[in-house]
Amino acid sequence: MKFDKIGSIFKNRETGRFEIGPLPDGLGGPYKTTAEYYRAWAARNMAKQADGSDFPSRVDEVSSFISEYNNGPFRLIHGDFSQHNIIVDDDFNMLAVIDWEKSFVGPSEMAACFPLSLQVYPESIFPLHRDDDGRIIGNWREIFEDRERYVAAVASHESQIGNGPRLSSSMVGCRAQEDILYLIRRWEHKTPWMYEYPPGINEGINAVVERLRDTGSIPEAD
Repeated sequence: MKFDKIGSIFKNRETGRFEIGPLPDGLGGPYKTTAEYYRAWAARNMAKQADGSDFPSRVDEVSSFISEYNNGPFRLIHGDFSQHNIIVDDDFNMLAVIDWEKSFVGPSEMAACFPLSLQVYPESIFPLHRDDDGRIIGNWREIFEDRERYVAAVASHESQIGNGPRLSSSMVGCRAQEDILYLIRRWEHKTPWMYEYPPGINEGINAVVERLRDTGSIPEAD
């Protein structure tokens, strides 16, 4: 039996069906729950911790609080989703999404992450300026306006495809969840300040973790 592999997705040449295999980089799986996935991620990365960084251990501590949907649905994650991997026509109609070699099936909230160009730092690490009504002002305001338009576009599409958990709701449902996933990506990309905490970073990460404990959902029973 032969398979064609894309990330952790395998296409069975005989049946034409896609099957889920172990995640690359030694992460293993497939996993039955999102908590299992995050614990496996933490265990895989704890060996890379240095004296100045304990981030994977912090992920392990809150693995049961990150996802609202512990038992699924599990979704196809692109891995490098942004405008540089989208092909459009002259009228900006989307024709295709390319560059799928990093794809995998994972927790639903990972599919709800904003495109790279719309991702932002956790506010506990990079405070934003706000007006008296709480609206963001300054150079970052345009990005947050684009985020609002992006969520509205996703919600409009979802309204046409029936019921079920909504990615658009996950995008705006829990900023602490968005922040921990942002930090996970920064760790995976070996961002220097995630490995050797400069002043203020440790406190900012602690604030994300504690807010996740306070606002994150304890997943449903397995």
